[in-house]
Amino acid sequence: MMKHLFLRIAFVAIGVILLLTVAYKWLNTSFDSLAVAKSHYQEAPTPIDRSAENQTPVFIEGFTAYREQNWEEAITALDEVDVSNPSYSEARYFLGHAYYQHGQYEKAATVFQILALTRDVRFEEDADWYRVICLLAAQADQSSLLIALQPILAKENHAYYQEALQLRGKIRGFAWRLANGTTN
Repeated sequence: MMKHLFLRIAFVAIGVILLLTVAYKWLNTSFDSLAVAKSHYQEAPTPIDRSAENQTPVFIEGFTAYREQNWEEAITALDEVDVSNPSYSEARYFLGHAYYQHGQYEKAATVFQILALTRDVRFEEDADWYRVICLLAAQADQSSLLIALQPILAKENHAYYQEALQLRGKIRGFAWRLANGTTN
């Protein structure tokens, strides 16, 4: 009788451990900030043919390095594009993506924040969104993420409004806090 009771308890304990292991793995793949960032990130499109008009050699060098996925060279060249250059905003856009691809998420977030402030309509909404994605990848705290979402959530016609709503709900949830080790 005791032997059967011990076996039942052992099987229940093993079942609970397996269930907790599966739940832990699910939390880490569904709610871990880096995993969420990677699931939302899309690499910047790089057209093969580009007009060389108004583009300096340093921009062309940086863009070429970016297209070839040589992140360090792309970062070095694109960071040298001067603010007075007509390609400045475009250079910042690719610089942010190069930093992200190189794993320098905080630098990428800063570049995208600055790009959003330029109010260049070609990149403003992408810059808002990719700043959030970079902060996620950098495992920023919940408060910082919610603040970064505000420019997107303030405009219902923002290209990333729906994604931002979903992400805000996820960030505010208990599972997010559990997966990312926060209790607030």
